[in-house]
Amino acid sequence: MQPLFEIRQLFFPVIFVLVNQEYDSKKHFEPELGVFAELRKIPRKKNMWSMNLTVFTPPDMEKYSFPYSFHLMANAVLEHTVPVDMTKEDIKKMKQLLYVNGASVTYSAVRDRLLLLTGNTPYAPYCLPSYRFDPEHYHESSARNKGISDQQ
Repeated sequence: MQPLFEIRQLFFPVIFVLVNQEYDSKKHFEPELGVFAELRKIPRKKNMWSMNLTVFTPPDMEKYSFPYSFHLMANAVLEHTVPVDMTKEDIKKMKQLLYVNGASVTYSAVRDRLLLLTGNTPYAPYCLPSYRFDPEHYHESSARNKGISDQQ
């Protein structure tokens, strides 16, 4: 069976990790993280898609006893070939799969990068929690204007 896509490029245009020097592990509180995923067709590039993913702590981190503040953005360029005999409904499902799988693979890369960056600090390395990307968050109208997003 042929894979759904191949990752042609993966890069991190923004990486920001700040260690909280006043962190108290006895008062540890895990903030709700922001997750934003966007899938776009790359114009004039046949079968190429861009998956942009941002994972971040809330801006009001001074309210939490948490060892890190961070904002990471990752971009994956995915190559996918659509079989010729697909119906419009099949293509819609394929785009949803591309969105969910592309976001999940990119999220995993962000998790690895954050583990690497937080592993050399006075506190324990931070591993991002599991996250489910919902195929229902893929909307064609959003793709044309703002991208396809999945926000927590």
